[in-house]
Amino acid sequence: MFPLPNITVDQVLEWKKSKKSKSTPLEGLTELRRQLRGRDQIFLVDDSRSMRDNYPMQVIRTAKALMHLVKDKDIDPDGIELRIASRPDLCFKSYQVWGRKRATTGLVDTVRKYMEDSDATTCNMERVLNEVISHAVRRGRQTSIFILTDGVWEANDKPGGGVENSIETLASIMRRRGLTRTHFGLQFVQFGKEEVGTSRMRYLDNELSKEGGVLQNL
Repeated sequence: MFPLPNITVDQVLEWKKSKKSKSTPLEGLTELRRQLRGRDQIFLVDDSRSMRDNYPMQVIRTAKALMHLVKDKDIDPDGIELRIASRPDLCFKSYQVWGRKRATTGLVDTVRKYMEDSDATTCNMERVLNEVISHAVRRGRQTSIFILTDGVWEANDKPGGGVENSIETLASIMRRRGLTRTHFGLQFVQFGKEEVGTSRMRYLDNELSKEGGVLQNL
């Protein structure tokens, strides 16, 4: 998909709080926004026990930073969409406050709620991602999907934890419809360095990034 600027979550959040965010963009941000303009922006957050036990604040801060970067109306005209892994049937949206600005506070609060109160134990990422991808394919618009996860999903004997099936299906649809390699994009934002999660991310990055260019790990 599109490379994110080489900046940290802390830098984005500090910039967000400063007056500079109203006048001086972060390095690389203007180009990123140009590339993402007009695309649907979907965030999928893994709220499994391993994520809640180990990375709750990191997930909340990362979601807040990334959503702030893509919240403007000229990037996603109908608003950012948030999906939670334990409830992929629910769709949470940002809303317009004034002009081209959109509020993401409600979305960040939703992430916080599920990272603090969810009763999910494991995550079947293949099933969840299939549902999110199917929804995006039905709409047909260019879409970026950010997946916040540690990669420690339900036990699966496939090297990519079963997620390779979802990605291969999406790449096949893109080829069949003659879509460009950037029409749909997936970006995995990994938390932690659990061996099983890192192994899956590495496999998906090395092997499946060849599938139509739809995948990029972070």
